Amino acid sequence: SKLSKDILSTMNARKIFSFSAGPATVSREAMSKAHAEFYDFNGSGLSVMDMSHRGKDYGVIHQKAKDTIKNLLNVPDNYKILFMTGGATFQNSMIPMNLLGDKKTANYAITGSWSKKGYEEAKKYMETPHIAATSSENGFRGLPREFDLDNDGAYFH
Repeated sequence: SKLSKDILSTMNARKIFSFSAGPATVSREAMSKAHAEFYDFNGSGLSVMDMSHRGKDYGVIHQKAKDTIKNLLNVPDNYKILFMTGGATFQNSMIPMNLLGDKKTANYAITGSWSKKGYEEAKKYMETPHIAATSSENGFRGLPREFDLDNDGAYFH
């Protein structure tokens, strides 16, 4: 079909290695497998995109992904692997929501735009997050050399 020819033509084109989405690229082999399974995963007649997240077929995919991550990272049995939406920015709220507990503050090192976003988000969950260190005075062109940790802080971010 024309679609298949277009896809093959695209796959044979020059590969550009883009790290925009994170610290790795996706191999052609992985892309080919994902493409083939997109229309018919494992002979089920369904695309993964069409499956229920509660269905048996997807459950196998989900469990294999969790097991693979657990094995690769040597995650102990008393930890859970969670797949969540929201990306890195969402973690700026998840950290205080899960780690603050009954404490009133947490320690933050502000070393650039991302840690500054984390600090700003933390203000929604505590009166005053403690700035333990910052490199804003030099335009974030280095790491702080001194830290002033609040011993009452629930965590250090």
